[in-house]
Amino acid sequence: MDENIVIKTATTATYGGSATAIIFGLTANEFAALGGLFIGVVGLIITTWYKHQHLKIAKENLKVSSNK
Repeated sequence: MDENIVIKTATTATYGGSATAIIFGLTANEFAALGGLFIGVVGLIITTWYKHQHLKIAKENLKVSSNK
């Protein structure tokens, strides 16, 4: 058997086992907390982006108003 295949298989098994331990080691409350954290971060990013766009539009409108 090729040594590279054994190393690749062992590495895959190690990472797979680690992922399984993390995923199935969490309780329902921990999953909910992570989900809430994810939703909160996404909401913060979206809100910040919209505020940035709103500020950009307001500055453009101010430039147009002051040039008249």
